[in-house]
Amino acid sequence: MSTFPEISTWLEIDLQQAKTGKYEHALGREDTDERAAVIPKLKVLISDAHEDARNRLRNLVRGSLDPLDELDAVDPAEGYPEKLHLTTLKGYFGEVLAGLVAENLDPFGHDDWEVPAYLFRFHLVEFQHLDMIDQTGRAASVRPGRTGDDCLAFRRNGDGEIVAALFCEAKCTRGHDSGLIDDAHEKSSLSNLRPVDIPQLIEVLLDSKEPAAARWVDALRKLHLKGANPGPGYERADQVTYVCGRSPASKTQKTWISTDKPHTKYTGGRRLHVAEIHMTDVEELIEEIYGVV
Repeated sequence: MSTFPEISTWLEIDLQQAKTGKYEHALGREDTDERAAVIPKLKVLISDAHEDARNRLRNLVRGSLDPLDELDAVDPAEGYPEKLHLTTLKGYFGEVLAGLVAENLDPFGHDDWEVPAYLFRFHLVEFQHLDMIDQTGRAASVRPGRTGDDCLAFRRNGDGEIVAALFCEAKCTRGHDSGLIDDAHEKSSLSNLRPVDIPQLIEVLLDSKEPAAARWVDALRKLHLKGANPGPGYERADQVTYVCGRSPASKTQKTWISTDKPHTKYTGGRRLHVAEIHMTDVEELIEEIYGVV
């Protein structure tokens, strides 16, 4: 679990829960005075989230074909991901922040949500783009986003079996974009109960040196083998994380997303946790965290 207790001092959290018990809205407003204090921790968390993708680049390029080990003088992961377009980095930041919300803000009152891995290694179009940037020296351009789930968090029981999956859809914008909110809720409404990216998570974890990786692989394999409907004792829940750089101008409106009922574009009918996070200078923060020069 990515421990980030600083989130509760960096963001002023206002949690609203619907009477039905199936919907909750957490408004997080940044305390800009706390930003400098959390940036070092955010840099570490972001770097850790991308380390699997870096290692994969290194492992694919390095090998025994170079008798002089000249490749060891070059880092095949240099420039990843900071050379990519800011739009891509905003997407990545949103995904990681969605995971931090799941693990540290206790959606639905549960403090045991865990994100076993991030799936950045599967954003193939960006690795191809990075190679093209290195070869041509051209500036990065906007590329298509990665397909599949943005971020996945799970809860396990005492036997290590997965009892709940939290499908986390993330959006991040410099200002405000109602279209992104619509899109996030539409995507969260998909009817599949089991994540489509379980095989990809397993692939990442098989390459991991973390002690807990093997137990996660076992738990995910068991969930995958249960089929499309894992049955009793398992729940799919949803989370939308919307990071924006502009708050509503009206004194009577504090949020862009309803605090008492699901968005009209959400038709999933499941428990839904919305984390709406208002920040200042979102892009500048992301550039600093990712080391964009």
